[in-house]
Amino acid sequence: MKKKLIALFTFAFAMGYLEAAVAIYLRKLYYPTGFVIEKTLSFSSQIYLVEIFREVATIIMLLSVAYLAFEKYRDKIISFLWIFAIWDLTYYLFLKIILNWPPSFKTLDVLFLIPVPWIAPVWVPVVISSVTLVLTTYLFVRE
Repeated sequence: MKKKLIALFTFAFAMGYLEAAVAIYLRKLYYPTGFVIEKTLSFSSQIYLVEIFREVATIIMLLSVAYLAFEKYRDKIISFLWIFAIWDLTYYLFLKIILNWPPSFKTLDVLFLIPVPWIAPVWVPVVISSVTLVLTTYLFVRE
């Protein structure tokens, strides 16, 4: 179990960095004067579609790894939630380290585009992912 969790953590951490790198490139391309989210997005329809499928691909990758890691469906679900939380927290960690963004936890961000854009302060995904990480870690340790 320990080896699986280390491998899953490593994968999720690397995915978080990769996601942050993509976000950094997109921000440099589409927001060269600074990244500020309003209540609407300014992507072209083509880029918006690419972003939606990038999000789908990310979720499929996380699901696939969780699926392969365990036999029981309960463990697969817990594993997916665990690596999702690590991935999400790592994403924000690297944005902070590399760009010093967000300036505060109240800063708005685009959380997801599926099925519609989810725009919320950064503290929302950080709290949700932190709680998810603690709960799923507890479930793994308890077992």
